[in-house]
Amino acid sequence: MLEKKLKGITARVLPLFAVYHFATAVPVLAEPNSRSIHSFIVGNLLEREGKLDDALKSYFDALDNDPTSVTILDSIAEVYIKRNNPQMALFYLRDAVKHEPEYLEARSKLAGVYVTNSDYDKGLEHALFVISRKPDDVLALNSAGESYYKMRNFTEAKKYFGKTVELDNDESSSVFAWHRIWMMDFSEGKFRDAIDNLKRSIWRVDNNSPDDRLIVYQNLYYITISYYNLEEFDEAKNHLDFLNAALGYERDEYVSKRVKSFNLKSVEKEINNAIQRSNKKATPSTAIPK
Repeated sequence: MLEKKLKGITARVLPLFAVYHFATAVPVLAEPNSRSIHSFIVGNLLEREGKLDDALKSYFDALDNDPTSVTILDSIAEVYIKRNNPQMALFYLRDAVKHEPEYLEARSKLAGVYVTNSDYDKGLEHALFVISRKPDDVLALNSAGESYYKMRNFTEAKKYFGKTVELDNDESSSVFAWHRIWMMDFSEGKFRDAIDNLKRSIWRVDNNSPDDRLIVYQNLYYITISYYNLEEFDEAKNHLDFLNAALGYERDEYVSKRVKSFNLKSVEKEINNAIQRSNKKATPSTAIPK
């Protein structure tokens, strides 16, 4: 049955949590000297150009002249996040929070990195600290939601993901929140709710990037599976046909490779068989009763 295929597929869901949008505004140094200001500004410009190694060199030069600056420590951590080096990011974020416990931007990132590292207790601790002082911090809200989700506390997870959705002021975080909400609905057998939330998630994707399109394809797939589980086979077939039609125009090799894992031909076969069985049941018998 299709529902038995979900365990393997769920493990391949696009890791949206890893693409959070961290702050990009140029912060202000608390008590800078001229050397640290110059190095910090150069580092920030290099980071914006994607020259992360050179940016780190400038940030470290700034840190040598201002070793307790939480802004510089936070910026260094940001580069390590972009380089997918969570251990180094944790080191500098913890240092920033140690120097300034109320520096919420660094603590919010710290929560996110802990969660990405699967340290959900610490992630939740820092996320709730930030939320208690800044209730509209979407990164902290999603970090709290993800921590509770991984702890299988769906009630609390939905509460914090729901707050992210209500704010709806960050597309990446909002899409991730809807994604998790429908996954919880699906796992609880609430397929109708899952369909509604899957469609809401699609509405928030602009379809411009390969990752965006992959989200749409994944959601259409799970809408298909949800309708199948509701035994609304015609709707399942309609959405699968729409998905196949959309994939006919897909030219990105990465996306096409990921979609192959859905095994759509097998899904289509099971849906068609279900439709045939349903039609046989609906066909009145012409046999003469004995």
